[in-house]
Amino acid sequence: MNKLGKFIFILITVGVSIYFLMPTIQWYFFIPEKDKQILNLSQDQLDVQSSEIKKKVVELKKVRKRSLSLGLDLQGGVNITLQISESELSNQLLQKYEFDQNKVDSIFKEEYASAVDRALEVLRNRMDQFGVSEPSIRKTFDNRISVELPGLDNPQLIKEALAKVGKLEFHIVDEKTMKSLQELNVPMGSGGYVLSGSELPAGYEIPMMGTNGETIRAKGEKIPDTSEWVSYWENDDFGMPKMKGWYVLEKKIELDGTMVKNGRSDSDQYGKPKIDFEMTSEGADIFAEVTAQNINKRLAIVLDNKVKSAPNIRSEISGGRGEITGDFSLEETVFLANVLKAGALPVKLDIVQERVIGPTLGRDSILQSSRALLYGVLAVVLFMIIYYKISGGIAIIGLGFNLLYLVALLAGVSATLTLSGIAGIALTIGMAVDANVIIYERIREEMRRSRGIKHAIHSGFEHASATIWDSNITTLIAAVALYFFGEGTIKGFGLTLTFGIIANMFSSLFISRLIFDWWMDTFNPHKISI
Repeated sequence: MNKLGKFIFILITVGVSIYFLMPTIQWYFFIPEKDKQILNLSQDQLDVQSSEIKKKVVELKKVRKRSLSLGLDLQGGVNITLQISESELSNQLLQKYEFDQNKVDSIFKEEYASAVDRALEVLRNRMDQFGVSEPSIRKTFDNRISVELPGLDNPQLIKEALAKVGKLEFHIVDEKTMKSLQELNVPMGSGGYVLSGSELPAGYEIPMMGTNGETIRAKGEKIPDTSEWVSYWENDDFGMPKMKGWYVLEKKIELDGTMVKNGRSDSDQYGKPKIDFEMTSEGADIFAEVTAQNINKRLAIVLDNKVKSAPNIRSEISGGRGEITGDFSLEETVFLANVLKAGALPVKLDIVQERVIGPTLGRDSILQSSRALLYGVLAVVLFMIIYYKISGGIAIIGLGFNLLYLVALLAGVSATLTLSGIAGIALTIGMAVDANVIIYERIREEMRRSRGIKHAIHSGFEHASATIWDSNITTLIAAVALYFFGEGTIKGFGLTLTFGIIANMFSSLFISRLIFDWWMDTFNPHKISI
């Protein structure tokens, strides 16, 4: 590649880096704090807002999701440690195995580990409701679950949501009662649900909604004792859930979330969106029986006591695989697929520890770590300029590119910057200077042999590159191991160090070399300050 091609390549990499950094720059420097506060609105508060506010919320979430976020130790937030309720899990297993205590004792450890893994997946699917772009949810060494939610300061709300078991259930719609309501000219939506309780005839009563969205059962409802009212919810144009009406469902739970293995959005032969799902072996048998006995009835998908969809059963579905079709948008099928996959927490989670880190402590951490990083950079810059003079300045330019690429890579994967990540950046700066020192000392050695300046520079880069490759690759192996096998801050340090090494090698061996070549060809100096 000639010099022009190399310059164009660098311009492209800089442009891509700026593209990755734009959401971060926009989030931290151009979006007013008052706009960011909109994301703290609860779902109930957001429902009554104008379409402009809802649109702004969606746009802000997109920007924040693509930006480099700050960890719990830098911006404050909530840390909660959860563990599976052993007593409740034991009771569930006893009921499942007909109170065979010996059987339960023999499988309890395995079932406990499985419950922890399932709880991890469900919690990860729930985190979006808190408006956190990079939550940290991980299993600790003692089989507990650590949840870190940066930027939040309301632990009570989060504790209630995380500790809630939550239920994904499948109920048959009480078609007889729904048909009776339709014959009484009760207004119904296109999906066959009751639009409002104000138009119901005397004797019928729709229950009220609780403050947390739960249904408060009313007494004296003129529906069978085996049925109940359940609210129906749809996502609006901005992806926000909104109540549309009511269904009358049979109380019997036909299946629950533990029997759903997977769900995904797909399209049918006509290109219309649909949802494919797969049951477990146990769920497949039950599902085949339920669908065979309820053909032409609707099967309601209920998550946390809210109907998300009520597709019609057209035929018996055997084999544990099926599909949900209807007048869905692509976004709706993705949403329903996520509902199916999320399922329910396998058992109640107990909160064993909670910790709130205030924003003041986070600001102090940012200030102190930034000051330490700045002092380190200034020390490196002064050393390189004093010791290597003009060549030291070229090294500083390469260091600037190094930092640009490093931060851009972190922003490109929407990483979370923590104190350990800042330590990784500081270490990267030291390693970048180390590579330049190796190159410059090799150039000095070539110049002492009375070689020409161009030849000395060429030989210096050529002979030093092997040493730089060896030292950086061995460090890269360690950094990758820290990322894949570490947890928490160790993982963040490994990621920062990995990206730093990649940026360092590119800046030292490509950009610095190109600057030297351009300088020599443009000014043709008789000596070099090194």
